[in-house]
Amino acid sequence: MKEKEKQIERRKHQRFSAQNGTFAVVGSNKTRLDKIKKMGMAEIACAIYKSKPFKLGPIIDMSQGGLAFSYVDTRGRTDQSYEMNILSAGNKFYLENLLFKTIMDVDSAEEPSFSPIKLKRQRIQFIDLSSDQLKKLEYFLSNHTDREMTNQ
Repeated sequence: MKEKEKQIERRKHQRFSAQNGTFAVVGSNKTRLDKIKKMGMAEIACAIYKSKPFKLGPIIDMSQGGLAFSYVDTRGRTDQSYEMNILSAGNKFYLENLLFKTIMDVDSAEEPSFSPIKLKRQRIQFIDLSSDQLKKLEYFLSNHTDREMTNQ
């Protein structure tokens, strides 16, 4: 049996650790989240809850090309398309309407669990970012990430 072959890095962009409190919000009611800069932390939390997102979870790592986040699977798998929003309540940062394609969507737990709560991890690639979205993403990566490459 051969030794593990060295994996080839296929990503075009360096990944950075997201700071605590940075979330991916997928498929939410946008009208609930449009005034985030005027809200306090509790109001932001309520607005996210009321927006009824399809998926919501902390961002693990991110780059200009995409991100990885974990979430609790409450609705099962679907092929329906959604837009993603990136939200960092502590920084009052909100980047909306990001188109993406799913690269990977898998169970996070390595061992089978009898819990009805299923934790998943999704990796996505951004598609067709506008110049404004790209500028905001670059600003966020420069100012609100840990700026250390992750090994995930």
